[in-house]
Amino acid sequence: MNRQDFDVVITADDRGYRNVWKELWQYRNMVFQMIRRNFVANYKQTVLGPSWAIIQPVVSTIITAVVFGGLAGLSPDGIPMFLFYMSGQLTWGFFSGCLNNVSTTFVSNAGLMGKVYFPRFAMPIVGAGTNVISLVIQAAMFTVFYIFFVLRGAEISLHWSAALIPLYLLQLAILGMGVGAVLSAMTTKYRDTTFLISYGVTFWMYLTPVVYDIGIVPKTYMWLYMINPVSPVITHIRYALFQQGQLYWGYYFLSIGITIFFLIFGSRVFHKVERTFIDIV
Repeated sequence: MNRQDFDVVITADDRGYRNVWKELWQYRNMVFQMIRRNFVANYKQTVLGPSWAIIQPVVSTIITAVVFGGLAGLSPDGIPMFLFYMSGQLTWGFFSGCLNNVSTTFVSNAGLMGKVYFPRFAMPIVGAGTNVISLVIQAAMFTVFYIFFVLRGAEISLHWSAALIPLYLLQLAILGMGVGAVLSAMTTKYRDTTFLISYGVTFWMYLTPVVYDIGIVPKTYMWLYMINPVSPVITHIRYALFQQGQLYWGYYFLSIGITIFFLIFGSRVFHKVERTFIDIV
């Protein structure tokens, strides 16, 4: 029988992804509700609830400061060690959280995606948006510590580029979504790649100036570190907060280009996988 013999023919959507952003705007209320639901679900049936959004980075910062700052001596002079490492931990934690959430989108939400229709690219946005709520709480905590150290006499101050910090963080969210969308194609078909991604993200962190100052990197290898799209962002955020170090605008604009590439490429890969993922999962 031919397709013409049927009144209705159901096939995978082959229109491309030109209408994705329009559909996402139409489903914006659903996206906001799902972000809220995911954030609440993360801390449901926990004793301390959302307080974990504060406890986790504080504990991680203390451990990092003791090991890499105290024992290894990798923190820069002139910046309170605690603030230096907390700024890196919060920024990297936000990026890696977006990447990890998006990379398992199809596996984690297969039940929902198989029952009702909505623009599937909403799920990466929900994954990143959930991390935004945690980051807002953590940013308030960081502000309290920042004011405390300033009142104690720390010689740090905000640079005018501090106004760009929301844009820096938006870029990290987009980069995490783009890279995560590419990896989602792998985790959908091969579940054990989830473990490899975990190791890969950890390795990526050590290639990024999170637990050390970029100033210790020899100038000969500086370009190698700065083509990492996260490195210029973290370096710029720290300069905006402490006015120590320097700004690398050339590498930062390269970082923006890499981010745009992953957003376009990742969305294409995501759209291709979403058409048939339910048969695999």
